[in-house]
Amino acid sequence: MIDWMSYLSVVSTLAFVVFFAVGPGSIPWMITAELFSQGPRPSAMAIAVLVNWMANFVVGIGFPSLKTALENYTFLP
Repeated sequence: MIDWMSYLSVVSTLAFVVFFAVGPGSIPWMITAELFSQGPRPSAMAIAVLVNWMANFVVGIGFPSLKTALENYTFLP
């Protein structure tokens, strides 16, 4: 592998994370906070964060078996 390509991949990944966090990444958090009044907001945010992390966990656990089942067709739309 070309030496500079490893640096390019790291910079590209960091740029994606930064631009996603600045752009559409924060929308679910803002919407959840704005949907509820001041009283139930902490409980609603706690539930929303729990659902978000559980969904991420399910995707992380399910992806290896999905990749094994679909092999080369995993990333087709």
